[in-house]
Amino acid sequence: MFFNACSTYYESVSLPAFKLKSFEIKSTQKSEILYLTRQNDVYQFALFDAFGAPLVSKIFENNEFKNDKFLPSKRNYEPLFYEILKMVKEGKKMISYKEFKVKELESLS
Repeated sequence: MFFNACSTYYESVSLPAFKLKSFEIKSTQKSEILYLTRQNDVYQFALFDAFGAPLVSKIFENNEFKNDKFLPSKRNYEPLFYEILKMVKEGKKMISYKEFKVKELESLS
């Protein structure tokens, strides 16, 4: 038997070309910085707290998120990261998602 209860599959996204994007993510309790990089159709998310400590490192590839590095999984960030991919696709600079406010800070093509 094969069980795949750990993975959530998302719709494919096709984004404009970029190398690096940075975002400020604010909630009522904290402020964090997210870096999004792209290599071909693989997107890497690296989230840091206000002091620069790494919180989450994820890769989005083949319509699913995978853990990267030796950080805790924190799967609760995956829907937010997917909303940020949609934000980039739609060319938006700011979004609100649940308790989070996301603002694009910088982009390198």
